Formats: sequence, structure tokens, C-alpha cells
Amino acid sequence: MIKLEENPDVLSFEISVNGQVLDSTVEIISIQIEQELNRISSAMIRISDGGAFGVSNELFSNSDGEDFVPGNDIEISLGYGDKRKSVFKGIVLSQRLMVKKSTSYLQILCKDKAFLLTKSRSNMIMDSSSDDELFKSLASKAGVSIESASAEKLLYPLVQHNSTDWDYLVIRSEISNFYVVTDSNKLVIKKFDFSESAVANLSADSVAIEVDLDLNGENLYSDFEFNAWDSSSQEIIQNKGGLADGISQGNLSAVKIASDLNMPAMNKYASAELVQSELVAYTNSWISKTMLSKIQGKIKVPGTSSVKVGELIELSNFSKRFNGKAFVSKIINQVEEGSWLTTLFLGMNSRWHSSLPDIEDDDAIGLLPAARGMQIGKVKKIDADPSDSFRVQVELPTSSNADQKNTIWARIAFPYASSDAGFFFFPEIGDEVLISFLGNDPRFPVITGSLYSPKNVPKHTPSEKNEFKSIFSKSGISITFDDDKKILTAETPGGHSAVFSDDDKSITLKDSNGNEFVLNDSGVKISSVKDITLDAQGSVSISANQDIKLSASGGDLKGEGLNVEMSGQIGFKGKGSATAELSASGQTTVKGSIVMIN
Repeated sequence: MIKLEENPDVLSFEISVNGQVLDSTVEIISIQIEQELNRISSAMIRISDGGAFGVSNELFSNSDGEDFVPGNDIEISLGYGDKRKSVFKGIVLSQRLMVKKSTSYLQILCKDKAFLLTKSRSNMIMDSSSDDELFKSLASKAGVSIESASAEKLLYPLVQHNSTDWDYLVIRSEISNFYVVTDSNKLVIKKFDFSESAVANLSADSVAIEVDLDLNGENLYSDFEFNAWDSSSQEIIQNKGGLADGISQGNLSAVKIASDLNMPAMNKYASAELVQSELVAYTNSWISKTMLSKIQGKIKVPGTSSVKVGELIELSNFSKRFNGKAFVSKIINQVEEGSWLTTLFLGMNSRWHSSLPDIEDDDAIGLLPAARGMQIGKVKKIDADPSDSFRVQVELPTSSNADQKNTIWARIAFPYASSDAGFFFFPEIGDEVLISFLGNDPRFPVITGSLYSPKNVPKHTPSEKNEFKSIFSKSGISITFDDDKKILTAETPGGHSAVFSDDDKSITLKDSNGNEFVLNDSGVKISSVKDITLDAQGSVSISANQDIKLSASGGDLKGEGLNVEMSGQIGFKGKGSATAELSASGQTTVKGSIVMIN
């Protein structure tokens, strides 16, 4: 561990553009380099250029030259004497010409090349990947190298939806208890580890120029509990963790402060199916952020490149409340008027990157004011969609007024809709429907369902057992499911019905005339109030393992065919109670080994 001290040597710095050291004739007014955890590193250079308008006619040679054209590579090295160290590498983004009173200067903005990750929103799905694979993929898109310590294989696909690569990368890192630093066109992704040794000692009585440290217990939650839904067990899964003092700064522990303040637990609830390992990592990340929020502030010291963002330093000879190991979350190096000062920012607030206002894209992608949430609609028309898209015209009551009823054509979300197949259930005129908007764009409504109300009441009243499920058409055609008795009934308002009953083990078909077809454990029964006709283009076969009986109690029993043949395997008997006749127009044959007549 080194000791931070003031260097007696003369300040020395060097700026290189596209690998070439900047000409010594370029007058540097100031340099400010900022590097912060989970932010893109940047550098601002002010150089003298041109003259004040109306006062001097000097040329704007630096602005007109090739050194500070956007897109040039740039490197800044700082040090003392003949020893310098590179503290920034990046790319020139802009030059700004400014004249104030008698001073004219050019302001050059530079950023780490990882800034490209912040410029465009993307969509991506990676199956069965690790965060490390994701990070490498994103880094390669920006043309920067990467140093990552996250390699855990994930049990679920990674889905990036309409977000910048940078936001997605930082958020994925944060929830896994990691942080991101951009360092000389390289992404450094590391896990919070407060057990590491301090890289430097900073003593208040030797190098501290300005000090602003804040001990604050406002966000020190005592415990953490994160809950998610597990569909396989139909239960809530959770992970619990307690506040710890992983970083030993100050003589008041975070745990004691939280206890003395009677701080509550941090609870979060996810409707999504998060896996246990994700809950554990998320809990640990919250604990890390909370610990770092206990002491926050900054200390200005003589210029140094010995400390980097994400490292620990040891504070000594401060108040006992602040002495000890401190985490460096941001560094500003400022060079001006021959002096180099470094400001070390310690600790960090517990705000998450995902809470920043521009993480999500504008609703309706900014094309017009958005329609958030859902709205009530009243069906006005279901036919004659002008775009032939099978939409329904609805009125939006809350978007209308007494002078104007606003209507719009809305698509319907069916459970199944395919070419020449699917559900075909359109609402009735006047029905109350629930409407959402694609991308929160009010021009693209979708009916997601219909609503019952005291005015539009259902056919059945729900019971505690919830045994009935039904479909009713406007005319009275119905299909009813009785889950209690396990009966399926289809009926028409004219009295036709089909009943499939597990309760009495039967299938019954009835019509409005009183005809009935019953299948049950007694067999099959066909009942008709009038005639029964069997008509076949081919043969008709009737067979039974036992008797077959044909009777006509009020009429004749007749049979007719080209040939009529009946045979008995044992015997044959024909009998008439009054008369009996056996005749033929041609030959009549009566045969038997013995023929007995009378």
C-alpha cells in the first residue's frame, strides 16, 4: 500500500492525437478527466485559439487544424518530472469555440470509445448464455476490449428489449453485484469485493486539500427480502439477507446505525419467475449498495494516478467516524494553471441505474403523446371495417365529451386466430370492452376482453364452488359445463339439446318434437313420437349376441326383397293365430327328412 503524498517535482502532461504528440505550440488552458463507476469516462480539454472578436485578429488554427476533428483517437498522460502515466484514452467527439470578453478558447470533448454502447437501442435474445458471453458480445459491437469476472451460466434466456447496450450491460452487472468501469477504451466489469486490500493510504494531515464526507443512515435498511413466483410449485420463493459491515470505514457500523434508527426491511416482489440464484445475487447487490451509502463524499488531493475507480483506500487521521477503508466510486483529475488536483469520490448512493429517467424509450417512440394503461370502450360497430382488418369500432367514453363522441377502430385479441381457423366471437353493439394500446400509441388500440357490469349481467351468478362454465349466444344458444356433476350440455332456444353426463353415465339427444336418443348403462334407446326411418344406399346389418325381437302392436310387420331368406341353426317356426299361408306364383317346395302336415 502506497502513501499518497504531494510530489515535489514539476507537473508534466502529454496529449497524443492519433498516436502523435500534440505540438508544444498548442496552449493548453485546462484538462478535466472524469471516470465514474457505471458511467462513460470523459475528458474536457480547453485550449487557447484565435482572438477576441473586435480585439484580436489571431487565426483559429486549432479549430481549423486536423488534431481536434471528431473521430480522432486521443490519449492524455499525467505525471511529474519525466514520469508520466496514461490516465485517459478515448475519441474526440466535439469542439466548441467560445469567446468571453477578451478570451477566446476551444473546448474539446472526448469520451471513452464505449460511448458507442449508449447511442442506439437494440433487441436481442441469447439462449442459455452467461452474462460474460453477453458482455463480450456487446463490447465487440463497440470495438472495445473487455475484462470481466462474471461467467456464471444462466438458467434462462437473456432478453434485451428496446434498450441501449450500455444500459442493458450496466443493469445486468448491477443485479449480479458487479460494477462497470470504462478505462482507456476497455470495459472493466468486477464484482464488489470489500475484502481486498487498500491500494493507498490517505492521511488528513498530509495531503487532504478539501474534505466533504457525509455519514448518513437514511438508506441503511436493516434486512432485505426479495420474493418471486414459482409456477412449478405454485408458491412464493424468497431470499433473505441482513445488512453487513463488509467495508470497515468509521467506528459506527451500518448494522448498529440501522438498528438505532429502527430501520425497516427492504422488500421487493416480482411477478416474474426468477430463479433462486438471481434472487441471491440481487440481494447481495442491494447489501453492497446499502453499505456504500453509509459514508459518501469527496476528498481533493494533489494530483495522483495511483488510485483507480473501484479500488479501496485507507483513510487515516480523520474523525474516527470516517477513518478506515473507503471505496472509490469516481475520480476527477483537473489540470489548470500549472497545477494538478485529483478529487476522489468515496462511497456511492444506493440508486440503481434502472431508475434513471431515460432507460426506457419514449412511449409511442415519441411520435405523439402516449396513452398509458387501459381504457374502457363501448362497442359501436362490428362490421364494415374500412381496412378489412376485422376490427371493431369503439367509443372511448373517457376520451370523449358532450360535444364529440370519439370513436376508433380496434383490433381484437382472440385466444386463437389463424387463417380460416380460430375463434369467431365478436362483441355485441353496446358492450363494454377493455382496451389497451400497442406501444402506448393511442392510434393502435386492441380489445383485450369484455366486461360484465350491473347493467350487462352474466347468465349465471357465480357460486362459491364455481362449478358452472358457460357460453351463451345472444339468441339463447348455450353450452354449459357442470364441473360438479361433470355434465356438458348444448342447447338451443327451440328445445333441441345434447347432454353428455358422467353423473348418470349417459348421452342424451333430444329435439323439440319429443324424439329422443339415449345411450346409458342399460344400452341404447331410440324414442320417436312418430315414424323411424332407416335408409341406406348400401346394406343394413343387425346383429346381436342374444335375442332380436321385432314387434308391431298396432300394425303389420312386413319384409320385402328380391329374395327373402331366413334360417334357423336349430329350428324355424312360423305361426299365425288366425290364419297362415305359404304361397308362390311358381313352384313351391316343402322339404324335410320327414314332412308332417296336420
